[in-house]
Amino acid sequence: MPHTGRPLRSPALYVAGGSTSDGQDPLFLRLPSPPSWDDRPPSARAAERRARKAYFAALDALYQGQVSDEAVDKLQRLVADVRSTSARSALEHLLRVFGFVRREESGPVLVPPAAPCARITIGVPAEEWDADRARLAERYAWPLEWLRMRRFVAGKALVIDWYPLPASSAGAREPVRSLAAARARRRYRGAA
Repeated sequence: MPHTGRPLRSPALYVAGGSTSDGQDPLFLRLPSPPSWDDRPPSARAAERRARKAYFAALDALYQGQVSDEAVDKLQRLVADVRSTSARSALEHLLRVFGFVRREESGPVLVPPAAPCARITIGVPAEEWDADRARLAERYAWPLEWLRMRRFVAGKALVIDWYPLPASSAGAREPVRSLAAARARRRYRGAA
């Protein structure tokens, strides 16, 4: 792929939910992918717990529109300690998320819907795609847990439709959204 001068985007989950047909504003979120621990030695459980806290802190920064200096300091120490290259790359991306929130200074980036969504569609990076829905739910348990805790989505009744995003080597910049999400977006734009 030829370089266009723009930096390549880090892997992310694209979440769409809600609809105007049931009176709910559609939900569209781009969440950073959680760190992958595929090359993690069994002794790295403590680092994985620290990474989970850092991931939640980054999402909270996007949600609240402010960055905790303590969370950034902890994440910087974790990045220096982690040996897993795949996890380190994702953790460094979380540092960029904190930097983005600091630069924005316009308040929350992630705004919750009026009511939790009962059904969502999640686009997964092609290189992390797995046709087994249970493995996808396990791999992305952190963002799903955070979305539930912040009442973006329903609890146990949540229905999730998964789909693979186009491969980054294909030059795609935006995800292919589900037909339902595209319809909801058109209805939302038409209502404005």
